[in-house]
Amino acid sequence: MDDAKEEEEEEKEEGVQEEQLRNREQRLIDRLRLAVIATAEAEAQKQGLSVSPPVMTALADLTFNYTVQLAKDVEMFAQHAGRKSVNVDDVSLAGKLSFCFKAVRGNIRFLCLGFVMWCLNFKMAIHILNQSR
Repeated sequence: MDDAKEEEEEEKEEGVQEEQLRNREQRLIDRLRLAVIATAEAEAQKQGLSVSPPVMTALADLTFNYTVQLAKDVEMFAQHAGRKSVNVDDVSLAGKLSFCFKAVRGNIRFLCLGFVMWCLNFKMAIHILNQSR
């Protein structure tokens, strides 16, 4: 009987830990989305534009998915080097191999603004991007 109770308690504890981890992950996702939306709104406001909620959601999702893939790449480089933790070289290498990094040469602000502008109005985006050069 004691073994069954201990096993049940361990399962409950594991469930609680898993729930805490999911909650923590969701908070991090929410914070990232809020930061992306705030940045995009500020950039759009500088240009005298407004951005619709669906565009903000799409931009936040795109940023999150890019971040997840970058994290996987960084982890893969560390494992390939025989390390259990990542370092700056792993991040740098993942960034260099990333299409987005190559396209904007590290200027994520330009990428986000370009994406928002394209979503709002392609002609207006061309005009604004040409002015920013």
